[in-house]
Amino acid sequence: MNSNTSVHSDEYQLIQKEKFWFWIDGTTFKYENWCEGQPDDYHGAQDCSLMNFAANKCWDDGSCEAALPSVCAKKI
Repeated sequence: MNSNTSVHSDEYQLIQKEKFWFWIDGTTFKYENWCEGQPDDYHGAQDCSLMNFAANKCWDDGSCEAALPSVCAKKI
């Protein structure tokens, strides 16, 4: 996969509604690994989650419009 390819899975995306985070199907999630100070909804425009690939591999919030590379796994 080249670095310009965007893969999106509607099944596993985390979304924010009114300061609460949910899986895209509306269910809540029990595990979280937010980076320190996150999620911060910077400028009120960060309603989706992303992996911060710094040393601690924590979660960050970001724009839902951002085209970022991703990998998803699904048990079939």
